[in-house]
Amino acid sequence: MRVRAPRVKHFFDDGEYYCLLNRDFVVLGGTHDEGEWDTTVNDDTSNRILEENKRRIPEIMGAEIISHHVGLRPFRSSLRIEKETIRDNNGKETTIIHNYGHGGSGVTLFWGSALYVTELLENLRSHL
Repeated sequence: MRVRAPRVKHFFDDGEYYCLLNRDFVVLGGTHDEGEWDTTVNDDTSNRILEENKRRIPEIMGAEIISHHVGLRPFRSSLRIEKETIRDNNGKETTIIHNYGHGGSGVTLFWGSALYVTELLENLRSHL
């Protein structure tokens, strides 16, 4: 969920719940529902996320709730960030850059992943 909480000045993530700063709001979360594909907002889950984050970060008390969101974050036991070259039946090669499996950590890992993908692309371009 997104809340307006200007008193919050730090990120928080204890592996169960998290608070991520943004320019105009704070993102609160904390679910790990393996095999769950429903993207409907669940009021009980929203209330639990809010209350547990308040308990961990008192500055969230009184925060204005801006919006609720449900996202699916596919997870792998390890990230897949690599270059793969495939060949079609005519012998034409195509290079694919894989970049997935971040799970709920994508919002914190994407900068490093994007930089690494950029490096892979630059190396590929230098060999053309």
